[in-house]
Amino acid sequence: MKIAWDISTGDSIMGTWIMNQDGSDKKRVYPYGRMPDWLPGSGLLVYSGPSEGTSESQIWIMDTTGNNRSRITNFNIANRYPKASPDGSKIVFSSHADGQAFRVWVVNSDGSNPIKLTETGGDKPAWSPDGTKIVYCNTVNGHLWTMNSDGSNKKQLTF
Repeated sequence: MKIAWDISTGDSIMGTWIMNQDGSDKKRVYPYGRMPDWLPGSGLLVYSGPSEGTSESQIWIMDTTGNNRSRITNFNIANRYPKASPDGSKIVFSSHADGQAFRVWVVNSDGSNPIKLTETGGDKPAWSPDGTKIVYCNTVNGHLWTMNSDGSNKKQLTF
């Protein structure tokens, strides 16, 4: 089992890195990746990073060499905070796709069927351990909310 993380210090050590749990074998796998998460059961990383020729971040999947990358989103605006579902079939993320506040979206891990789950602001989503719920920060009021993984049954958790 390896640990994945990103560094953004403004110098040459930025990017997505992996290492063993004991801290050994540190390796930068991609210089521009941010917010990495493991895609369960695959040994692949899902992350946010720029497309060639643009500074707008997309959601990508790559192997641990950083060479085999697949773009998952194709929005012309910022996409961030990707999190793989516990079974690896879906990726939840935040997107500025409609040009307004960030919203929570979900997409199949092959990039098909993107669905906007929140109509009001939503950011920094995460899955429940069983994959049935998503928790997120509502950017309109700053509180934590939860919803079913299909976007239904939204409930405010903090007040």
